Amino acid sequence: MPFRSKHQCNAPNCKTLTNERYCEMHKKQAEKEYEAQREINQPWRKWYFMPWYRKAVDMFKAEHPLCAECAREGHDHAGGHLDHIVPHKGNWELFSNQSNWQNLCEHHHNIKTAKEGRWGR
Repeated sequence: MPFRSKHQCNAPNCKTLTNERYCEMHKKQAEKEYEAQREINQPWRKWYFMPWYRKAVDMFKAEHPLCAECAREGHDHAGGHLDHIVPHKGNWELFSNQSNWQNLCEHHHNIKTAKEGRWGR
């Protein structure tokens, strides 16, 4: 399989050739800056890592093990991805309300997320 030709790293003043966007030296720095920017723009992302939420999600998945969308289509397929039916967009009530939750298989979760845009934005 042919490889793409190497190009210059996207970091300012870096002349290193790479197959990726950044060379190895600048890749971690770019990722760190990206994550910092996401924290500024999406401070609610930390909600997903709260211990009460992780426990509630595990309990919800145990009570609702099948994919809700597969069930609507008449199939029995295991879920695995907790989904907010109405995207919360940083709204605490929508985020924490379990009546706004559903368990989806990876296939249906990916479809729904792609239609909504990443993180329901």
